[in-house]
Amino acid sequence: MAAISSVMAFEGCSEEVMNDDVMAMTPEGTIRVGTRDGDANSVEDGRIYVMDGSGSCVSVLTVNASQPQVTKGLPKGTYDLYALGGDDLNSLVLPEASKATASSNIRASTTMGDLQWGHAQVTLARGDAKELNIQLERKVSCITGITIHEVPAEVTAMSVSLTPLYMDLLMDGTYSINEMTMDIPLIKADTVWKTNKPVFCFPSIGRAAITINMTTAEDERHYSYVTDAEGLPANTQVEISATYSEAWATTFKATLQYAAWGTPKTIAFDFNEDNAGNKREGRDTAVPTVGQTFDGYYVVSADAENRKAVLLRKTQDKDISTKEAMDSKFGELKLKSEHTVSSGKWRLPTPAECQVFALDATLTMPSYEGGYYCIDGDVVKSYNITVENGILKHTGFTEGYHAETWFRPVIDITY
Repeated sequence: MAAISSVMAFEGCSEEVMNDDVMAMTPEGTIRVGTRDGDANSVEDGRIYVMDGSGSCVSVLTVNASQPQVTKGLPKGTYDLYALGGDDLNSLVLPEASKATASSNIRASTTMGDLQWGHAQVTLARGDAKELNIQLERKVSCITGITIHEVPAEVTAMSVSLTPLYMDLLMDGTYSINEMTMDIPLIKADTVWKTNKPVFCFPSIGRAAITINMTTAEDERHYSYVTDAEGLPANTQVEISATYSEAWATTFKATLQYAAWGTPKTIAFDFNEDNAGNKREGRDTAVPTVGQTFDGYYVVSADAENRKAVLLRKTQDKDISTKEAMDSKFGELKLKSEHTVSSGKWRLPTPAECQVFALDATLTMPSYEGGYYCIDGDVVKSYNITVENGILKHTGFTEGYHAETWFRPVIDITY
């Protein structure tokens, strides 16, 4: 993993102090902060948020290529130093210095660049002069390029969507619970559609759904692939290359190439489409594949080694607000498939299974405020969803039965 070290030492002067009490006190120790001179991995743009024992930000120090070190005096005490580094931190919405805490949000403004983070804690006594390194770790994934080959001439616009992604990083280095979908537009060059520069994003929350969106004068087509459990992790470079081999109703063959900043990894997958359209029905695979359909049913999970899979019911119901009403609905359901059913009955999905399908806008679903029923242990909950600017987002859970919650169960099969 590419890492950056910042050298911290305690010496003289100051930069920007945010706390009036600190300003009124005589510095008893000093801090010198910066990336190492001559280090090929030094950051172009860096901020170090200095927080005192109460969690208040007392200073924000800036380092960059032209000013690799900055010094500042501080009263004695214990301080947490949160460091951010990248090519251009102006691409991020950073917390106001006077309001910054360990739980402050850091997110992209319009586009995101590289982002690395680190933390150190230091205690200053009177007259101290100390030196320490802050080891930075990359908190974003980089989509180095997307290329779609042999696209039909009737296509007028293309994009690739990635979901669910973390929306923000907290100052303490963890990610918030907020989710987002990133839409990456492609540009046309003959029969090839592609990106023209790398795109950075926060990592995916578990499995990532990669959806290729095609627009013609007549309709829109969507082709999705759900990654393995690793998804799109931080500190990973991803190259997406897909080939559309004939006309509509054919096969997408794509390669997703990971390079964890030096360690290449390749994942190959197919997009199979017998009947192109806005729905997933009819786009079956020979064996269950997560995110595609099998015997007309959306595949939530698949275990090829043991030949087992979890399928999603094709339709969904509302106004089921009691346990009795739900039990009655379960009694009406039958699996229209010739495959052996290992569980023998439909069941509510788990929260993890909901995450796979609930935020997938290509499933047949109206725009609504509500959620899906799920089972967490033995507790029935609503996996709550909202729609913001046409994007589905998970907003948490609500226990119990609610008329506005959608009933869409799953079933375990063997094949």
